Amino acid sequence: MQYEYFFDGSEADIFLSGCLDGQTGSELVELLAKAIAAHPECERWCLNLGQVELKDGSGMISLLRCLQLALRHRVRLQLSGMTRKTQLLLRISRVHSLFEQTA
Repeated sequence: MQYEYFFDGSEADIFLSGCLDGQTGSELVELLAKAIAAHPECERWCLNLGQVELKDGSGMISLLRCLQLALRHRVRLQLSGMTRKTQLLLRISRVHSLFEQTA
């Protein structure tokens, strides 16, 4: 998993690429937690999953952990540029509407 992180004072963008599984998902949640803690003044976060592929169920669990973290910190987490496979897995797991609510 690779990522680029941009912060302009009120908004932050995290661009991800690679395969999201249990291990890289844990790293992503840790990265997100550190970024949120470091920038409490940030009003909007955009987590761009344009080049990410979920690896079986562990990738989905990792994505859900990111959502739970965002909701716990009252951060508006926006998922954009998802691949068709990721969108399909979200619909199957019935959490797509939860992600849309945080956008």
